[in-house]
Amino acid sequence: MYKKSSDAEVLIATVTNALKEGDLIEADRNLKILFSQEPLSACMLNLSGILAEIRGERENARRYYLAAYIFDGSYAPALKNLDRVTSFVRNHGIDYGDTPEKREYEEAAYKIVYDEKHIGSVVKK
Repeated sequence: MYKKSSDAEVLIATVTNALKEGDLIEADRNLKILFSQEPLSACMLNLSGILAEIRGERENARRYYLAAYIFDGSYAPALKNLDRVTSFVRNHGIDYGDTPEKREYEEAAYKIVYDEKHIGSVVKK
C-alpha cells in the first residue's frame, strides 16, 4: 500500500490539531498544502469533510466523506463520519483519524486453533 511522506504526516497532524482547536483558517491553509502533496488521500478527504462540517456545510462534508470512503473503503474514520452525517441518530463524534482503529477481529468470539498437522479449526473462545 502507499506510504505517506513524513511531510504529509506532519501536515495531517497540524490540520487535525487546528481543526480540534477551532482554527479553521490554519486548517484550510494546511489542507491546501496537503492536497498538493497528497491529492488522492482518504485521510486528506476526511479532514476536508471535517472542515466543511465544522463550517456548517453538511452536504459538502458528506461528499468529502463519501469520496474518502470510495477511495479507500478500509479507512474507518471516513465511514464513521459519513455514517454520522447521514444518520438521524448521532451516536458518536467526529473521527479525526488520529487514534488507532480497533479491529473487529480483536473482539471476536471465535479463535483459530491449529492441530499437530497445522490444520486450523474455528472454535468459540
